[in-house]
Amino acid sequence: MSNTTVERLIRDRSHTTFSFEDIERAARNFPKKLYSDGIQNRAFTIWHGEDYLAMAHHPVVLTAIKKVLSAEGHPGTGDHSRLEYEVARLHGKESALIFSSRSSANDVALCMLGRAHPGTVFFSDELNHESIAHGIHHSGAERIVFRHAHLPHLETLLASADPERAKVVVMESISSRGDVAPVAEVCALAARYGAMVYLDESRAVGAYGDQGGGVASALGLSDRIDLVVGSFEHGFGAVGSYIAGRAAFVDAVRVFASPMIFTNSISPAVFAGALAGVRHLRASNVERELLTERANYLKHLLRQAAIPTAPSDSHIVSITVGEGGNPRRIAGELFERHAVSVCPEPETLRVTATPRHTLGEVEHLVEALDEVWQRHALPRAADLSPVVF
Repeated sequence: MSNTTVERLIRDRSHTTFSFEDIERAARNFPKKLYSDGIQNRAFTIWHGEDYLAMAHHPVVLTAIKKVLSAEGHPGTGDHSRLEYEVARLHGKESALIFSSRSSANDVALCMLGRAHPGTVFFSDELNHESIAHGIHHSGAERIVFRHAHLPHLETLLASADPERAKVVVMESISSRGDVAPVAEVCALAARYGAMVYLDESRAVGAYGDQGGGVASALGLSDRIDLVVGSFEHGFGAVGSYIAGRAAFVDAVRVFASPMIFTNSISPAVFAGALAGVRHLRASNVERELLTERANYLKHLLRQAAIPTAPSDSHIVSITVGEGGNPRRIAGELFERHAVSVCPEPETLRVTATPRHTLGEVEHLVEALDEVWQRHALPRAADLSPVVF
């Protein structure tokens, strides 16, 4: 890439939906935050955070972090064994391994999985996280993409594969659009064609299942999943990610994967916060119930206002802007005119209510969306069928 190209991309910024602003965060005020334009601070409500249960602001997590900071300082390296034991139990697996990020977990695990069985072929959902594609690519194995959550297409591909080859079906339990994968049906297909199941539960852990084990746990299918990826950031209020599965494979990753060998472990304070979050959500349903309540209320109001959304049976809502709309411009107007911050994507606005959002804040968001929709004469929803959550 030439310097001219880089300069154009930086100047134009049309290649990305991300913005980087000077934001002041305060745990006690979440989901309110402060934006500084260099002259004054302005309060706004954030609707696109990925700490879905607001656990990063929960007293049990903050207390655990402060306790370790006082005792051990920061930075440093922590003992992961207790946390690994806890998440392995959460998913009903023999062993688990902690990573610094979801991307690293997917990259390393898939790379090792492909190399462990020469000739492996991965069947990957087309909406899978980019780190999944990277991991498969780095493994050197073949990747076959199936249409998103399309069971007939997946079965056709599995049936046409060489029965002697190792096969792995890779999917996310909840997509970036908010729809939940047909986990039970995929597990049945995998069993029929002798394939392993690799499930990224990053958007689901903490939020689903009696103890926060994710979608597979909620469906009673944990024993049908060969390898699970989870994220502390999305569900448990801390930094980092993990894999959980058979002890032999997890140990192989621990010993032979260079990113594990040459990367420092997460700090003791972060480790303590993650452990506190996992243990709390294994025992408490309060946060999950509030998340469901807020998500249902948001969807109900959006439906009443005929604001179009993509099908979602999770807490993530993708609002369809339509051909005449510009998601970045609409997000900017929502911020400037109504002090709400949503995530602009190529064709949608992504919003997520958390247990810390009040009913009044949900109502204000929908009123703001309705005002923008009216002012720009954006398309309204035609299908007002009931929401299933």
